[in-house]
Amino acid sequence: KKNEFDKFTKKGGIKLREAHLIPIIKPGDEMALASVILSSIRLIKEFRRMIFSDTKISKGGHIFVFNEVIFSQFPNSRVDGLLLTVRGGVIKDAAIFEMKNGTNDLDQEQIERYKKIAESYNIPKYYLYSQATNILN
Repeated sequence: KKNEFDKFTKKGGIKLREAHLIPIIKPGDEMALASVILSSIRLIKEFRRMIFSDTKISKGGHIFVFNEVIFSQFPNSRVDGLLLTVRGGVIKDAAIFEMKNGTNDLDQEQIERYKKIAESYNIPKYYLYSQATNILN
């Protein structure tokens, strides 16, 4: 449930920021990129449909987007983004987002770490994106 998620974050189980269309972090940074993309998903219906279709994220309900996400079980890993879809106060779907810009690429160790984070927190989907790699699950 969304209220349980809110309590969990208040207790420090997950540290996060609300994503912004105009990021408050330095432009060009991967966190800024994630913030813009996640905010665009929330605000632009056509973009949301395209991303949700590609990632098989549940449609409908209220969308919450966060960035700079640190899960307490993985304090040394900071995920670029987290998306929740909530209907009737219940989290219907969730996805981790990781973005790489420029020539930065995802390495196998990062991919495995994000899979482990997703599994540990029952997050059914993850979207890892770089110019060279695009992984949906």
